Amino acid sequence: APIPFAHRPTATDVAIIGIGTGLTTHGMVAIETVQHVETIEIEPFMAAAARQFAPRNANSFADPKSHIVFDDAKTHFSTANRKYDIIISEPSNPWVSGVASLFTREFYRHAKRYLKPGGVLTQWFQMYEITPQLVASVLGAIGEEFEDYVIYAANDGDLLIVAGAADTFAKPLYDVFQSPGLAAELRRVHVRTVGDLEIRRIGGKKIMAPFFATYGVPANSDFHPYLDLHAARHRFMQSSARELTQFGQDGVPVIAILEGTRPARRAVSLDGDDYLKAIELARRGAHAHEFLTGKGYPEPRGIPAQLHKDLELLRLRGLACLASERSDIWRQSAYQVARLVNSALTASDATAVWQRIETSRCIKLLGKEDRDWFSLYSAIGRRDTGAMAAIGRRLLEQPLNGEPLKPGQVQYLLTAALTGAIARGEFDDAVALWNKFAPSALSAGIDVNLRILYGQMVAAGRSNSAAPLK
Repeated sequence: APIPFAHRPTATDVAIIGIGTGLTTHGMVAIETVQHVETIEIEPFMAAAARQFAPRNANSFADPKSHIVFDDAKTHFSTANRKYDIIISEPSNPWVSGVASLFTREFYRHAKRYLKPGGVLTQWFQMYEITPQLVASVLGAIGEEFEDYVIYAANDGDLLIVAGAADTFAKPLYDVFQSPGLAAELRRVHVRTVGDLEIRRIGGKKIMAPFFATYGVPANSDFHPYLDLHAARHRFMQSSARELTQFGQDGVPVIAILEGTRPARRAVSLDGDDYLKAIELARRGAHAHEFLTGKGYPEPRGIPAQLHKDLELLRLRGLACLASERSDIWRQSAYQVARLVNSALTASDATAVWQRIETSRCIKLLGKEDRDWFSLYSAIGRRDTGAMAAIGRRLLEQPLNGEPLKPGQVQYLLTAALTGAIARGEFDDAVALWNKFAPSALSAGIDVNLRILYGQMVAAGRSNSAAPLK
C-alpha cells in the first residue's frame, strides 16, 4: 500500500487483483483520502480463508470503502469500465495454473486502459522459486507497455514494480506518514519513515531495462508465454532470484551513481533488519561511521565480531599509525570496511569517513599502491566518477604487492572504473576496459553489477565493439 500511494498521493480509487491475506486491501482502506477500493478475486474460498486473519485485516471486510468482487480481473475491468488511480496486481505465484496470464504484455496493456492520467500499476513478484530470466521476461512485458517504472525490494524475497508515466516518477516520494491510518499500519511492519521506503528502492527503467535485456529472453505475452512455460519447473528446482533484491550492496553503488539524480536519502529507522538486508547494512554502516568519525567508540552490541575487528584494524593503521605485523590483514579489513561504508551510507556520510582517514598523517606513511586504494574508496564514497574511472583503471593495470590481481579484485576494480566511465558518457574507454579485463573478472562469476554495466554499453549502441557477456 505505501509505495504506490507515495507515487500517487491523490489516489481516491484503487483496484487490487488477488485478496491474499487481505492485508493490502486493509492498508489501502486505512488511507483517509482513498474513497473506493475494489479487490478482485477469482476464487471465493480465498476470501473465506482471508477472514481467518481477522482482526489484523478487519478493514477489508468491515469498511464500507472496501468492495470484494469475485470475477476474473480482465473480465471485471472490461465490464465495470471504471478508472483507477492505483491498480495493484498480486495474484498467486505464476506457476499456479492460469496465473501467468496476469503477467503478460497483453494484460498490462489491458490494465493500463483503466488507469486515470498519472495513475500507477503495481506488480508484486516473488523472488523464490523463480529465476532472473523469468523476472526479466515479466519486466520486458511491463517495459513495453509503460513509459517508466521503478523497482522496489519489499523484503529480501519480494519485488514491487510500480509502473506509469515518466513524470510520475520524476517527483519525490510523498510522505505517506501524513496519513495517520496508514502510518499506524506501517509501524506494525517496521516501516516508520519515508527513508524506510527510499532504502527499498532498487532502480528505474532507464537503468533496469537494459539490465534485464542482457538475459536475452522474450517479453512474456499471451502469444509467447515464456513465464508459463518455465515457471513450474523452477518451482520444483527451488530456484531463486534473490540477488535482484540486493543491488548496490557489493561496495560500488552502481545504480545510484548511474541514475545520478537520486536525492539524499532521508532518515532510516533501522527497524525491520530481519526482513531486508539493506536495513541491516545501514545499521552496520551507521556503526562504522560513528566508530571512524566520532570522538568515542560505540558499543558493538549486535555488530558482527569480524566487522568490529576490521574497524579496529583500520583505525589502528589508518588513524593511529600503528603498523600491523601482517599488512595483508589490515588491507583486507580496509577493503571490507570500504565495501560496507560505500554501500550503506549516503555520499555525504561516506565522504566524512574517508576524509577523516585521508587527512590523517598515517596515510602519508603508506606506499603509493595503498594510497591509491584508499583514494579509490574515497572516490566511490563521494561519487567522484572521474576519479573512479582513472584510479580504477590504474589499479587494474598494476599487480597487487607484486602478485597478480585475483578475479574478485579485478571484478571490484572493473566495476568501479566502468561505473565512473559510463556515468561520464565515456563509452569508448568503458568498452576498452571491458574487453581487456572482463574475461578475468567474469571468471569469478557474472555478478549483477557487471551485467548492469554491460547493459548500459549495449543500450549506448556499443554491442558490436564490446565482447559479449558469457
